[in-house]
Amino acid sequence: MVGVVLMVALTTLLGATVGVFATGVTADMPDQRPMATFDVEFRNAAPGGNDTLTVTHEGGDPIPGYRLHFVVSDARVAESDGASDAVRIEQPNRWIDVAGVSEDVTAGTSVTLGPEDYEHVASGSDLHDGVDLDGDAERGGVHLDRATIRLVWVDGDESSTLLVWRGPRA
Repeated sequence: MVGVVLMVALTTLLGATVGVFATGVTADMPDQRPMATFDVEFRNAAPGGNDTLTVTHEGGDPIPGYRLHFVVSDARVAESDGASDAVRIEQPNRWIDVAGVSEDVTAGTSVTLGPEDYEHVASGSDLHDGVDLDGDAERGGVHLDRATIRLVWVDGDESSTLLVWRGPRA
């Protein structure tokens, strides 16, 4: 008798478990973060020039470009005479805004962060043409050698860092 009760209970439990997965109750669970690998190429410019960072999707899941956000800290605009100040990435900071296309980011897709993607914190000036920090007519460029740049996947309230790059002197 006990064996029959245990078999009925086990069959009911197994049936309920299969039923949960078969009816799609798991569809209410949040999406998992995408799995992808990225490569980074840093180009260090001379003083007064603009450093660039090219990020390439090397493989893995395709990701909608509007879900990928760049977070930049410790980037600077610097003149060759030593004047230096903080810069930030312009908003919106999404892959599609930097790349200028709205396609999915797939293997082989690249984007380059350059001076047009940053602004001078103190003045809000676009750095495409550089900024004269100390009034000497010398225009400084973006320097990323001490910066940290993160590529973050954002989906509603969820986010996950997919890439962290630190400048050579960070």
